[in-house]
Amino acid sequence: MRWFAFGHSPASSPSPGSPPRARAVFWPKKNSRKLIFASTYVVFLGALLWFAQKAYWRLAAGVPFDRSATVWDHYFPQIRLSGLTDRQSNRYDRQFDLLLLGGSVLEPAWGDIAERLTQRLEAKLPGRVRVYNLAVAGFTSRDSLLQYRHLEHQRFDLVVVYDGLNDVRLNCCPPELFRDDYTHNARYGGLARRLEAGQISLPAAALSNLQTAWEGMPLGSADPRLANLATDPGSPRALRANLSELSDLARARGDRLLLMSYAWHIPADYTADRFAEGQLDYHTPAPRACGVEMWGRPELVALAMRRQNAAVAELAAGLPDVLWVDQDAQLPHDREHFIDPCHLTPQGCERFVQNLWPVVEPVVDQFARLP
Repeated sequence: MRWFAFGHSPASSPSPGSPPRARAVFWPKKNSRKLIFASTYVVFLGALLWFAQKAYWRLAAGVPFDRSATVWDHYFPQIRLSGLTDRQSNRYDRQFDLLLLGGSVLEPAWGDIAERLTQRLEAKLPGRVRVYNLAVAGFTSRDSLLQYRHLEHQRFDLVVVYDGLNDVRLNCCPPELFRDDYTHNARYGGLARRLEAGQISLPAAALSNLQTAWEGMPLGSADPRLANLATDPGSPRALRANLSELSDLARARGDRLLLMSYAWHIPADYTADRFAEGQLDYHTPAPRACGVEMWGRPELVALAMRRQNAAVAELAAGLPDVLWVDQDAQLPHDREHFIDPCHLTPQGCERFVQNLWPVVEPVVDQFARLP
C-alpha cells in the first residue's frame, strides 16, 4: 500500500524542524483495489449530489424525495406548497375553494387582504373555507394565466385576480422587441424554453435565477434607459389578452371569476427624492415601500395604468358571467390607504376587502344554499 500526503512527494520525508506532515490519504497499491476505491468514491459523490439536489427541491418547493422536480416547481413553487399539486378540488365536497392570483398586494408579506377576506368567508361558512393564495411579489397577469392554465384538474368556487402594475414594467424594452406573451423578458423566455424541453435541472434553475436577477425581475428598478422607451405601452393589450384567456378557461371549467381594476396612487408632485424623504401623500414610515421607479418613469407608468384599467374594464363589461369590482375608483387615493404606488396600509387593506365583499357575498350565500 502507498500513502500520499498533500503537498509532499511519496518519497519525501520531513527534515528536522520542518512543519508537521500533512494528513495522508490512503491510496491502494494494487490496480484492482484502486478501481474499487475510485468506484466507491464516485458513488459516494453521486449520492451526495443526489441528496443535495433532493434537499434543495424539498426546501424550495416541497417536492417529496421520491419525486422529480418539474419546471413548475422552479417557476411556481407555491403551487405544490399550497397543496394544489396533489389535491383535486371537488366542487361537490361542501368546501368553498377560493383561488387568489396576482402580485405582492395580495401576498401576506405585503398586506393582510387574504387574511381579512378569509375571516369574512369563515364567518359565513365556518370550517368550510379553503383559500389557495398563489399571489407572489413581481408576478404579472401572465403568471396568473399560466398558473390557472396549469391547474386544469382543479375546480374553484371563486377565482379572484388582481394584476396590473407589474405588467407595466414589461414595457421597458425597445418597442420592436415587445412580445404579448412577455417572452422578451428573461423570466418568461426561460419558462417557455423549459416548458418546451419538459424538464429542468438544478444547474439550469440556478442559471435562470441569475439571468432573471440580471434583468431586474421580479424586483428591482427598471433600467432608466429602457424605461424611457415605454411611451407606447404594449402591456394594456397583453394584460387584456391574458385575462381574456383566463376568463375563457374559467367559463369552460365552471369557475366563477372576479376581475378588478388596479388601484394605484402616484401623487402629482412625485419625485424620487420626495418619496425617499417621506414628503408625499403616502403613509409613513413604511420601510417596505417601493418607489414608482421600480416600474418605470412616473408619467409613463401612469399612462400605462390608465390604459390597462380601461382595457380590463372594457373586457369585463363584455363578459356578463364575470364579476367586476372597480378598485381604482372605490379605493381612496391618499396616505390613509397607500404606502406607495400600489401597496396598502391596514386601513387600505380593509377598504379593499369592503369593496370586494358586496360582490363576493352573494356567491358565498348561493354556495351555502347548496344541498
